[in-house]
Amino acid sequence: MPCTYEVHSNANLLYCRLVGIVSIDDIRAVLTRAQQGPSFRPGMLVFNDMSRTALIDFGFAQMMEISARIRRIQATPKRFGACVFFTPGDLAYGMARMFRALAEPEIEPSIGICRDRDASFKFLRMDPADPYLRDNIAA
Repeated sequence: MPCTYEVHSNANLLYCRLVGIVSIDDIRAVLTRAQQGPSFRPGMLVFNDMSRTALIDFGFAQMMEISARIRRIQATPKRFGACVFFTPGDLAYGMARMFRALAEPEIEPSIGICRDRDASFKFLRMDPADPYLRDNIAA
């Protein structure tokens, strides 16, 4: 499955990994599964690991759809906390920037995009040297 997630309650973190070719259906599914999962808590920080993403197989219209879906989620009590995209590759970095441009004016809290794993954790105000993060969060 191209999109997987792990809930790390100890760190108040939802870790999503996007691997290979990622479709709009993959994004829809991971959003639904993560938010409806028994371990999800409102306000969880979101770390989107795109370090192994080969292709984002959808265009502008689908990007607008995901942006609208996130806006609807953020208007509910089951909202997400701050979100960061770890995007060392150029394609993922560009797609994440496009998403942020579409979503951020209407979504709080802010969305970070970092090419470095440690900078991604720092954006979420987490210490990348924390033993829990180092030992339990793949990247």
